[in-house]
Amino acid sequence: WYNDAEATGPDTPIRAVVAEAATRVARDFAAQADLRADLHHLLGDTYLALGLGDEARYHHRTVLALRESLYAAPHPKLAEALYYASWFVSDHPEDWATRTGILRRTYAMQRARNEGNNFPFMAQPLADAYLLAGRPAEADSVLAEALAFVTDAFVPGHDGYRYRQPVQAALARDRAVAHLDRD
Repeated sequence: WYNDAEATGPDTPIRAVVAEAATRVARDFAAQADLRADLHHLLGDTYLALGLGDEARYHHRTVLALRESLYAAPHPKLAEALYYASWFVSDHPEDWATRTGILRRTYAMQRARNEGNNFPFMAQPLADAYLLAGRPAEADSVLAEALAFVTDAFVPGHDGYRYRQPVQAALARDRAVAHLDRD
């Protein structure tokens, strides 16, 4: 549905295919807001992979708007949309409070209703935001909770088990940084 090969030909650049898909999502799936959100998420990720940040930002903000209209907090899809939206808040000090606020909401939702493997991945940027704000004790607390989650939940047979060791190592490293900043 996303590309008419006869009209554009087999040598069409991927960017053109993705752009055409993006223009058709709202029209072709007008009555399916959850599917539209999923497709905008895929488009946002694709634009990120192509290095097109403005387009990625647009699609991830669209996902957030759709999911805020569909779900009440806490909901894992809303938490995911907030998490991706936080990527597009600048790293300038004047924007740290905004980004930290978004990440706190995301973290709280994941904590309340964790479905899947995202909790430790959402905890790390919140801890980073706390460290940037000079709040290492709060960063350490978030990281400790995420590390305990990984240890308890990412066990053999769980989908997250494949990430267990690298995630534990990254969280332990980040905790060490938080401890150094505390002293």
